[in-house]
Amino acid sequence: PNHNEFDNLIDCIAELSEKRNSELASGHIYFNRGRQKFTSDYYKESIVYFGKAVLRLAKEESQDGMYLCFMGLAHSFSNIGLYWASNNCFISASSIAFQSWHKQGIITKKMYNCIHQLAINELIIGRVTLFLIWHELYTVLKRQIEVLDLEVELSTEVLLDGCLGIRLLNSKYNKAL
Repeated sequence: PNHNEFDNLIDCIAELSEKRNSELASGHIYFNRGRQKFTSDYYKESIVYFGKAVLRLAKEESQDGMYLCFMGLAHSFSNIGLYWASNNCFISASSIAFQSWHKQGIITKKMYNCIHQLAINELIIGRVTLFLIWHELYTVLKRQIEVLDLEVELSTEVLLDGCLGIRLLNSKYNKAL
C-alpha cells in the first residue's frame, strides 16, 4: 500500500481508463486505491486518492460511490485530527444519504451512520447545541430502523451521554451569563 512506483502506476492506469472508458472507471480505480491506503493506516495518502475519486464520481449515476468516498474522506480526516474537514465530509455524505428519504421516503442505514458520526464529531469539536440536534435525529432514526448495539460492550447512547457529560464538566462556566 505504500509504494511510490505502484502509486504512479495506479495514476497512469486511471488516466488511461478515463480516456478509454469513462471518468467513472477511473474514479473507481482511485477509490479502490484510497481504500487500500485507508485500511493500511496511510490516512494522508488515502485522502489524496479519495479526493481524486470524488472528482470523477461526481455524477448522478454514481451517488453510492460518492457516498463511500465522502465517508472514506471523513474517517481519514478524523483519524489525523482534522475534525472540521471530517465534519464537512460527513455532512456531504449525509446529503447523499438523505436523498432516498427525500425522494422516496425510505430511511436507510447510511443515514443512521452519517448522523451517528456527525454527533460524535460535534462532541469532539465542542459544539454542544449542534450535538443535541444530531443526537435527537440519531435517536429518531435508531428507533425507525431498529438498530441493536448487541456487538458492543457499551451502547452508543451511553457513550454519547458520557462524552457529553465530560464535555460539559470541562467547559468554562461564567456566572455573568
